[in-house]
Amino acid sequence: MERGFKEVRTVRAFAGAILFVGILLVTFAKIMGFMQDLGQNAVNLGLARYSNFTGRFAARNFAEDRQLLHFLNLLNETLLPVAHVLVPLLLIVGLLVTGIGIFMWLYPKTGSQILIALKWLKLVPDPDVTESEVLAKDKTNVKSTLIFIGCLLIAVFFASFVFRSCANDTGDTPKKVEEISQEASHYIELQKKYFTQNNALGSSQTIGYVPSSSDYFEFKSQGIGFWRAVNKEKWEECPAGNKWRVQMKLEGLFEKNLKIFISSPSDSLCAKLTPDFRKVKHLRKEEKK
Repeated sequence: MERGFKEVRTVRAFAGAILFVGILLVTFAKIMGFMQDLGQNAVNLGLARYSNFTGRFAARNFAEDRQLLHFLNLLNETLLPVAHVLVPLLLIVGLLVTGIGIFMWLYPKTGSQILIALKWLKLVPDPDVTESEVLAKDKTNVKSTLIFIGCLLIAVFFASFVFRSCANDTGDTPKKVEEISQEASHYIELQKKYFTQNNALGSSQTIGYVPSSSDYFEFKSQGIGFWRAVNKEKWEECPAGNKWRVQMKLEGLFEKNLKIFISSPSDSLCAKLTPDFRKVKHLRKEEKK
């Protein structure tokens, strides 16, 4: 029998091409997801850097920092939200196309009917070769082909899992740094405002401080002029239960000076996660009244 390009082989050629495109889309979606995670982490880290005292000072006084901050905000507000939608959509489309390719390979008769209905194929019957002969000839290749497809899909998903794991090892760190810095800054600003108006420090109720709800930290104002944040769970190598503190007090008999003391946990594994947190106490100026 002459081995021609008959109906079943034609359909399986289409199926192979569709399957290749589907696997390519899935792989591309996984790579884009990995790149998206890296980009989001970089943007979060940059925004966290410009949310503290030194970052705000640099953004106000240096053109390069203003341009970089503008670029980070542009990425965070435009490109990344689009990527959050497109990457899952691309993955779903890739999986759907892959499924169609596998289905057409396993069921070439149904696949041929679909392709003929779509007018992508035109059936030309051959009286010398029966369809059963072609199917019998190709039957031995089905098992090895399915094993190959399965191994390829497993390899793609395993690679994407490794990439995503690498990207998420420190994925929440910039967000946590920004969150704890903003909360501490918010408490300090409320106390400074109250001090300007009353020449005194106030409790959380009198200054209007309400701790923010957080998945990562427990924020609390203790007494007058004391604030702390405690991590609820392990943060990279930092054990749960470590504390970041802000202490504010007044000094001077006739002229009151507002002093601000900020401390990170004594555990170096925790302190290294927020390297700029303790520096704030050296950079903030005293407020007098």
